[in-house]
Amino acid sequence: MISMNIHEKTTIRTGEALHKILMSYTDKKLYEVRRQFEISGGGIQGKAKLVSLLEGGIRDIFQKRIYYLDYERYCILRHISDNGEINESFADKDLYAFMNIGMVFEYGETGSEIIVVPGDLIDIFKEHDGKALEVNARENSELFVLINGCLNSYGLIDYASLFKIVGSHSDIRIDDNRFRRALKECEALHGMILPEDDFVYSRSFDNPSYFVDEQAKFKELGYKEFTREQLVINADLLIKPSSHCSLRLLRLLRKHFKANDEKLGMAVSVLIWNARCCREAEESLAFIIHELGKITGGFLNEFMPLYAAYNNETGKFALKGHTPGEVMKIQYPQLHENLVDINAYGSGNGKVIPFERGIRTGRNEPCPCGSGKKHKFCCGK
Repeated sequence: MISMNIHEKTTIRTGEALHKILMSYTDKKLYEVRRQFEISGGGIQGKAKLVSLLEGGIRDIFQKRIYYLDYERYCILRHISDNGEINESFADKDLYAFMNIGMVFEYGETGSEIIVVPGDLIDIFKEHDGKALEVNARENSELFVLINGCLNSYGLIDYASLFKIVGSHSDIRIDDNRFRRALKECEALHGMILPEDDFVYSRSFDNPSYFVDEQAKFKELGYKEFTREQLVINADLLIKPSSHCSLRLLRLLRKHFKANDEKLGMAVSVLIWNARCCREAEESLAFIIHELGKITGGFLNEFMPLYAAYNNETGKFALKGHTPGEVMKIQYPQLHENLVDINAYGSGNGKVIPFERGIRTGRNEPCPCGSGKKHKFCCGK
């Protein structure tokens, strides 16, 4: 992708002719475009001939890439096609998506103008637009949502399991070729990765090799079963607080920090994501300090028990989407039952919260969270 310096003074518009855009480039930038679109053709001499080669190549590629679009981006193209202008609701995520699939061009060398879909490419869209293209975009959206829902629920998942889960929740008939194309399209629009070893995981997910190793320790566990509705909700990284612990976490942040509910809700989403990634409390505290402000002793006294609680009820990437309590119930059913009894006696809610009370685990014993580590290296730190 060509690097673009997009700032507040940048004008974003549509409709300019592709030929005029390309002619505004230096020879160096034209060759950057050629590399970006992987347009071959030897013996090209002179700027005019190079521009002509690039025009033809870009048109051919665009004709294929309109079938990569999800329904939201398809509707944006249709609006541009019908009205000749970009919709006011056009957002950064849309610009990012169009940039990734080569539908955005700088005008000239200054970067002060960004052209979203040149006019002659819009003409190609008009030629191909119709019911078939709209249905394809709707199908893409359904597959992308289920793929992203799985990635945000499991962290990483092997290709065969992902194919099976998405297929079981979708009404679309998909074969291996269609699904691999959907993965490639989802990568372009939403930023996920399909590694060569057939594990699929999100770009927003770091250190995948650690979780491949951790998941391998739980061979008896299948990937947790989620409903279609749960996967659709989980497709959005900024999950709105809804569980008992996430709502308590929101109230705690609201009590100690001056910020609007939108920012606090985003903070809760990040903290829950940290829990899914099995990140240490220090990372979450550093995030709170950076985004919300200084923390006090009073906040720490309230946060740390809650940190343990929401970690315990959050599905872990290391546990194939299961919560520590669910893994304990599968691996140590009697211990789980005892903890439920103890916690129910102590709190009246019957929740399993081994991190807070109800059990004393030796530091060299397996951690009751189900991680497979010794307690001293896990929750007993």
